Order: sequence, then structure tokens, then C-alpha cells
Amino acid sequence: MKVFLIYVRSQKISSTSVMPLGILYIGGLLEQEGHEVQVIDTLYEETESVVDRVRQFQPDLVGFSFLTTEYKLTQMWRERFADVCPDAIFIAGGAHMSSPAGD
Repeated sequence: MKVFLIYVRSQKISSTSVMPLGILYIGGLLEQEGHEVQVIDTLYEETESVVDRVRQFQPDLVGFSFLTTEYKLTQMWRERFADVCPDAIFIAGGAHMSSPAGD
């Protein structure tokens, strides 16, 4: 399976001191199991460059990790990816997705 993992961060509110360890661990485990994996941190990549990578890679699964402050930005990424890889399955994780409803 081809898996594309993306850590969504905005330059306006993100610190460069935090590495996306969660998706790096997940990506490493998936590779050990024989999956083809690419991991991106949006803090260091231009939007069109990332979209082009997804278009070329054509993942079966796209996983997003993000904080609540990046929810709308994550929606934008998901819409862009849906245009270039419409057959992919989209999943999300991180603090926002892990919080109970109403918190």
C-alpha cells in the first residue's frame, strides 16, 4: 500500500522545535511492514510542491496529523489532495481528532 503522511502546520503559529514524531513512528512501522511511505511536514514545503508529490505518488491512503489550530488548513490540504488522488482514503489523527466531542 502507498501511504502519504502529512503533518499540517502553519508558519504563523508553529514552532520549528517540534518534530512530527507521531507520523514518523507510524511511517517507520508501515515501512517495516513493506508499505511505501512518504512523510511531509508542511512547515518546510511549498503547497504546490506537496500537491505535485501527491499527484506523482498517487497514494492509496493519506493520513493527516494536526492540532486544533490547524483544522481549517487541514481541510484545505484535504480538498487539494482529493482533486489529484480521488481514489485515496483520507484519515486524520493528532490532538484535535483525539479529543472527546465537546472538549
